[in-house]
Amino acid sequence: MLIRKKMTKLVQLLIASVLLITPLFSQAEITVTDSQGNKQLAQYAQRIVVLNWDLAEQILELGVTPVGMPDIAGYKEWVSKPEVPAEVQDIGTRVEPNYEKIAALKPDVIIIASPQADLQSKLERIAPV
Repeated sequence: MLIRKKMTKLVQLLIASVLLITPLFSQAEITVTDSQGNKQLAQYAQRIVVLNWDLAEQILELGVTPVGMPDIAGYKEWVSKPEVPAEVQDIGTRVEPNYEKIAALKPDVIIIASPQADLQSKLERIAPV
């Protein structure tokens, strides 16, 4: 009985410590390196918009659900797996995305590929690219 009480106290202390320390780590900036160089993110990206089907397929395979991606109906015609979850929003086409829809999704980061490079400056007004 005494051991159980001590273990319970130890677990409670451990949980409290994790809850107190976690915000300290989440306040540090995150550096992401891509083909364009280094990007600074204020936190880990939770809300991701992806503008390229290849990248969307890779992200979905990793178990990450983007909040938005282009031409979902077209993607489903060409790609059977991985499936696009129902909650993913269609943001227009790969070459003409709907900037208002993207902004409304409040993405933490927007992931593009070289075919969308000419859209980068407009997209950077919404979120890091």
